Amino acid sequence: MIARARYFIYRAQRVIKGKQIEGILQPESWVPTENAFLKMESFTWDMYRMLAPDLMHEFELGVWKGAFVHLIRILYAHGGDAITNLNLRYRL
Repeated sequence: MIARARYFIYRAQRVIKGKQIEGILQPESWVPTENAFLKMESFTWDMYRMLAPDLMHEFELGVWKGAFVHLIRILYAHGGDAITNLNLRYRL
């Protein structure tokens, strides 16, 4: 279905929002795009293992800030060079 819609868009030069394309895609709420990793499908390759989780996008900013502040307070309570070691990691 998607290949057929893409044929009409790119080869027959139909409008994406036209009745013909919408008639093909709308019943299943599809879009005329292909995944960039579709060509890798034949290999035993899992694209989800390639993507590293980004914790900043998993939590709300306030929750992340609260957790980070709490960890800094733990380092201060620990004493020693803990805060200095953390600061060294963030320097350029």
